[in-house]
Amino acid sequence: MLFLNTAGVSSIRLVDALDFEHPTETEVPPTYFEQFGGVISVSSSAGADNIASKVFRPGAKRVREHFEVFQGIVTGNNPVYLPEPEQIVAAKLEKALLHSVLLGRDFEKWRIHNASRRILYVDGDTDLKKFPNAEKWLLPHRSELKKRRECENGVIPWFSLQWPRHKPLLDTHPKIAVQGTRKPRLKNRIVAALDEDGYYGTQGVNFIVPKTGAVDVRALLAVLNSSLTDATPLGLIRTLIRVPRVARASQPWAERHYPVGVKSRRAPLVDRILAAKQKNPAADTSALEREIDQQVYALYGLTPEEIKIVEDAAK
Repeated sequence: MLFLNTAGVSSIRLVDALDFEHPTETEVPPTYFEQFGGVISVSSSAGADNIASKVFRPGAKRVREHFEVFQGIVTGNNPVYLPEPEQIVAAKLEKALLHSVLLGRDFEKWRIHNASRRILYVDGDTDLKKFPNAEKWLLPHRSELKKRRECENGVIPWFSLQWPRHKPLLDTHPKIAVQGTRKPRLKNRIVAALDEDGYYGTQGVNFIVPKTGAVDVRALLAVLNSSLTDATPLGLIRTLIRVPRVARASQPWAERHYPVGVKSRRAPLVDRILAAKQKNPAADTSALEREIDQQVYALYGLTPEEIKIVEDAAK
């Protein structure tokens, strides 16, 4: 989180230096960031500001109104809670405690390509005595696990995952998985995939889980994977080392606005992309993705000039 003290400041000078040879500078008033809910962008221009105003316009829905948004599980000790396959077999760990788990690198845009890893999911509600093999596996690590802050503070028992998250939300499907961090120079700065099987995820994964059923999760996936989202909040993704996490509802992705019409034709297009990727992971779905982009541009009311700004930024 970044705090700016603007007391006594008449203007703020923004420098976009991602293009090191051709940095751009813009002067904005001290109240500039207030119009975007505190989201910081250093690529200010009249066109960019118009786009951001449409994305953050009053009256649009926020993701958090219809979805739970949270970071994946923090184990506190990955070697213990993410055992290798041969360790699982040798220790005869009980299947009831093992769940398929995703790391950020296990999925790409639209598609999960690796769900072979397992997490030993134990929390404060787990009766460890009912799982003697898991208890035997954990016991040699007891002294180490007890040193974790949450354990020392009495928040969790010694055997529990450090931050296990709410299990019913992890079990929910379909839901959206979003990579927690991305390098800003990568082509796709936002990478979201559809989880149709109830996968768990580590802290490098963020989940978006429907809580009202009023918004089609596939339609939201289309918006998240669109060029518009990849380029906005303008400058935010492109100028930070790490993509902002969505662990808290106050973070930008939980605050992201989208119009009421998010249900329209984007979901069938997503289904076609997913079907193509399932049949052939290397399938070229760029034409379908361009259709989604055009629908998202229309959804937010972008002009041809604004579309060009977005597409230049998403390159």
